[in-house]
Formats: sequence, structure tokens, C-alpha cells
Amino acid sequence: MIRYVDYAMHRVRLLQYHNIQPYIVFDGGPLPAKKNTESDRKQKREENLSRGNALALQGKHREARECYVKCVDVTPQMAYQFIKACFFAFMNRRQLISPNTGSTRGEYSLCSGSI
Repeated sequence: MIRYVDYAMHRVRLLQYHNIQPYIVFDGGPLPAKKNTESDRKQKREENLSRGNALALQGKHREARECYVKCVDVTPQMAYQFIKACFFAFMNRRQLISPNTGSTRGEYSLCSGSI
């Protein structure tokens, strides 16, 4: 399995071990209305990558790792691999895949019984 999928699945299993039922929610693709937000996020990822590289060269590996964590861009292919892993590991669990954040919140509220 791919390492980032292993990492994410470990986190899910950790929640389950502590009797926490996770809802796995996958946000949809970029929306035209959020174009500025996406470009701002891209710029922040690039800044964190540069900062992390500079810190790593200085031997400050802990601080560099914090920057590297902030510069990860989850691609649709990465999300697809995680969705597949979740589907096969938790076929009886609910997964929400939504075209945008607002409808994801609404679907969660509907599934959780809060509306």
C-alpha cells in the first residue's frame, strides 16, 4: 500500500481503537468561486516548502518537518487511493464525497441526525 494511505488508515484505526466512529468526508474538486482561495493555498504551500528546505539545510529538522507537513497538496489521485482503501477496509461505514465544503457539512449534519 502507498505510505500516505497507510498513514491515514492508521489514524482511522486509532480512532476506532478508542471507540470513536469516524466519518470519513472527502471534499470535492476546486470550484470556480474559490479560485482565489486555491491560489492563496498554493502560494502558502510553496512558501512552506521553501522555508522547510532552508530549515533542513540549517539542520533544524523538526521545524523543517512542520513546514513540510503544511506544504502537502492532496491530489485527486491521492484522494482516490485513500477512498479505495477506505471502501475495502470499511465497507459498512459511511463515506461522504461532496463537490464542495458547504454541502459536505450539510450531508454530515443529515447523517449525524443533527438536522
